[in-house]
Amino acid sequence: MQDLNLSYTIADKLPAMLPALTALTKLCLRGCFGLLPLPYNPQQQAPVLPLLPQPQTALPHLTALKQLQHLDLASLAGMGLLEVPESLSALTALTALDVSRAGLFGSMSRLLPCTALQELRLCNTRGLELPDGFTALQRLQLLDCGGSHAALSDVLLRLPALEEVTCDEQYVSQHLWERLHCKGVTVALMAQKVESMLDEDGEEVPEEMALYDDDAEPWAEEGF
Repeated sequence: MQDLNLSYTIADKLPAMLPALTALTKLCLRGCFGLLPLPYNPQQQAPVLPLLPQPQTALPHLTALKQLQHLDLASLAGMGLLEVPESLSALTALTALDVSRAGLFGSMSRLLPCTALQELRLCNTRGLELPDGFTALQRLQLLDCGGSHAALSDVLLRLPALEEVTCDEQYVSQHLWERLHCKGVTVALMAQKVESMLDEDGEEVPEEMALYDDDAEPWAEEGF
């Protein structure tokens, strides 16, 4: 097995067989709220996140991820993470990672060993800060942090492979935008106020859902 999609599965732990799936290259845990020690109401679209960060250092249900050494694409979007799981540091083969709709609170440094990353999606995250060591991601081509209210810094100028950045317009300076543009980087700026969107039934889509685009995921075209 190479692809495993457990999106929106209501379970309190990963499958016991997961560490044995050493050939796995794609894993989607989008919306798997039950894997985290957070209050969860299955009638809601998301777990109840505390206003202040709470320690989640162990995240025992996610430690099995570090066994998946050949994992290429991974989505932990919408799980309600309050930090980057330590187990992701071991996934050095990752080329695409989505941890959108999370709280990262100073834990971005745990992604720095993932030097093969080419696409990193951090849409609608809280507590997002790009560390100085972010330059370790020399192969990064796409960075999406739209809706995260994260101030971008000149560290992006030291990423030679960077081609596309999505961010909030009020959190990128004119100076940085111009320098990125001169390097040939496409910068997509998101307006502060997102216009209301309607779903297929004519109901208004919540703003945080409107910002998040499932079709933008790296495996969307493959039906994963």
